Amino acid sequence: MDNTILDNDEIVNENDYRDFLAPKWKRFFNLIIDFYLIYFGSLIGATVLAASLQEVSTTVKLLILIGPYLTVFFLYFFTELYYNKTLGKLITGTKVISVYDDKLSTKQLLIRTLSRIIPFEPFSILFGYTAWHDDWSDTAVVNNSYHKE
Repeated sequence: MDNTILDNDEIVNENDYRDFLAPKWKRFFNLIIDFYLIYFGSLIGATVLAASLQEVSTTVKLLILIGPYLTVFFLYFFTELYYNKTLGKLITGTKVISVYDDKLSTKQLLIRTLSRIIPFEPFSILFGYTAWHDDWSDTAVVNNSYHKE
């Protein structure tokens, strides 16, 4: 079976997650929403940190530099660990699943989250139906209507 999105009345197998894969436009909106959440979260964090200090030390400069990466890690890892979705996925009606089992493992989420830090990784979905962080972690983003039995 190819990785095409089918309408609900065309579903061949109710338990096959590939019939419920989120379309690329939803994946794009997930990226945009989550990017702005990370951007503004990092900006607010850096502003609060800088404003609370009289003198900016090397350690603070380092924290400001790696802050966005820490924000990416915590946003993706913990929200997908506890809710199977980020704010972007919540808004677009999608969720992350394991391709083997409905319960995501910590290892899968760690691989998925760390893969996002790779430069140009967000563009990997342009060359296939899934992104590298999906392929490498054996996960998929599906519409909320998918329920594994």
